Amino acid sequence: MRPAFAVKSGSIFFLSFMVACSSGEGLPQATTGAVVSATTAHVTLASKGGGFGPSLPQGAACDPGVWSYAITLASHDIAWNGCEVNGSWDDPAAFVPAASDEQVDAATWAPLQSALNQLAISSDKSCGADAASRDLTIDDPTGTVVYGDDFYACLMNYPRYVTTDSLDVLQTTLTNLP
Repeated sequence: MRPAFAVKSGSIFFLSFMVACSSGEGLPQATTGAVVSATTAHVTLASKGGGFGPSLPQGAACDPGVWSYAITLASHDIAWNGCEVNGSWDDPAAFVPAASDEQVDAATWAPLQSALNQLAISSDKSCGADAASRDLTIDDPTGTVVYGDDFYACLMNYPRYVTTDSLDVLQTTLTNLP
């Protein structure tokens, strides 16, 4: 499984993210309960890039802070789209768009299912600064619901939020899948 980013030269950098917007009008405004249910078909965790971190070199083909994981629950399929850094952070040619799509076995799926089950709705309206800001899209037969990362909940860019901690668990699990 591809991580949210790949650095092959030993470069050290901070992932950065920015707040994304979503309307979600007409959808239920859940404030408690499970995010993923028995009827959930797809879950997408995405980063839009931005935030605090080193600047990309001019001419870089992609941004390692912009990525997404699309998870199909029934088939245990995980698709990743992002950016690999295959060399020095200073070399624009090192930034290469990348993607993977694979179906995982039951043993690999188990920790991911656990992380999905831990996704928690948040009613927090505080704000942090310069940390990962992601969104989470849940698709089921009744429609699509987009949640923001509650780290930036005070900006009220989303009608509903999930906890940063539960998104961290999901992202770490996805990043560490074999």
